[in-house]
Amino acid sequence: MKVFLLIYLLLTVFIAYRIFLVDFFFGVFCLFFVVYSIFPLFGYSYLPELSAVIGMYFGESVFFDAILFSAGSFISIYVFFKLIYCPLAERIYFRAHKSIRLTGPGILLMALHLLSNAYFLISYGDILTYQNASDEKFISAQGIEYALLFHIFKFSVFALIVYYATLRFGVLKQKGERYIVGILFAVHIFLFVSLSSKLGNRTDPLAFTIGLTALEMLFLAYRAKISALSGSNVLRVLRVRHVIAIAFVLTGMVIALTILGSSRNADPRYEELDVSPIAFQIIMNDYYAPYHVMIAAIYYDLIEPSKVLVSNLANSLVTLNVPYLQYYIVDYFAPGTVTRSASPAMFIFAEGYVFGGWFGMIYNGIVIAVGLSLWRIMGSTTDSKFNVVALSLCIAMAANVARAQTSYFVKDIYLWFIPALWLYLLFSGLSIRLKTNSRSSTQLFPKMTASSLYGARS
Repeated sequence: MKVFLLIYLLLTVFIAYRIFLVDFFFGVFCLFFVVYSIFPLFGYSYLPELSAVIGMYFGESVFFDAILFSAGSFISIYVFFKLIYCPLAERIYFRAHKSIRLTGPGILLMALHLLSNAYFLISYGDILTYQNASDEKFISAQGIEYALLFHIFKFSVFALIVYYATLRFGVLKQKGERYIVGILFAVHIFLFVSLSSKLGNRTDPLAFTIGLTALEMLFLAYRAKISALSGSNVLRVLRVRHVIAIAFVLTGMVIALTILGSSRNADPRYEELDVSPIAFQIIMNDYYAPYHVMIAAIYYDLIEPSKVLVSNLANSLVTLNVPYLQYYIVDYFAPGTVTRSASPAMFIFAEGYVFGGWFGMIYNGIVIAVGLSLWRIMGSTTDSKFNVVALSLCIAMAANVARAQTSYFVKDIYLWFIPALWLYLLFSGLSIRLKTNSRSSTQLFPKMTASSLYGARS
């Protein structure tokens, strides 16, 4: 088991790194796929009692199959990254035009968003807990107001990135505007942290931190006037102080998320484990259970392509309440333990196996390449700062993508990204129109695959 684990680690890190060097955006997602697979595999191999305590240890025989399927999916992703993502990222883009800046309406929407979160915290503060937020009966009993306020709170991740970008990029020309937005941003951060803490919510603060870190790295690339968004170009503009700052922020976030997680009730079964507290904190995190759902699908040989299609179609929309794929998988061996609001989530590669068994490796490569192409195109415009914001919003969802089904590639576009980018357009005074690149690439696999980050294309 341990030899296979080492081979898998070297292979996946190599593939993710090779993709990252060519395209920063796609590479970041691949790095999260590595994290969300290697830690669960390490725990399953070295600390099987952790997998047993969550009810998802299926013996050693399935371990090799899980590694083989994951490794094949990574290879498939690399192939279709070349065949699908690279040509699309090179040819499709949007042309940005200067329009009228609507700072007033933008600030008004920002203030209304802040007031909504404040009202949510004040009015529902006594019942905002992780347990209640995971209880479907409780959520239904609260009515539409609670659901709407909760959705507005979830939008805070993307809105805060936009607010920060307007301040960071100097989009606001008037000093009074900058002061107002700065004060609203600071208060909004306080409300966001307060609500996240009460809800025991770790995914949203993590998403915000990832997005903000990506924005700073991309902004450095913008100021350095790099011509293409390869990971090697982005790394080249980083200095020691930048690396130290990023490491400090990420370390602080890990500590904060660990403390934030303590607001959830501890499972008494964990107290009986003979596991080092440090190892427990590192391994038994939000990335641990999702991969086990894929292991379960392989162990029970769950192949239901119709359920994949129906679930993805329905969950690409809103309010249909069709179960997520992890419900079908977990309900097979632990009936009644999973709902839409409370589940172990699902490693993204599991969808491929449920769709086509071992042929799901090909499915994973195609669907992930197409999905990330759709997101990448939103950051392919002739305005560099808009590109930075759009790509940062998408990268903020990297951890969520690794632990969810691919319907989110569609749903997140209209639910989060378009509203957030529209908000940025109000502040920046831009309008966006779709174009296609009249220049055909002379290379099938162009070295610089991502569209230009700095300056316009001919």
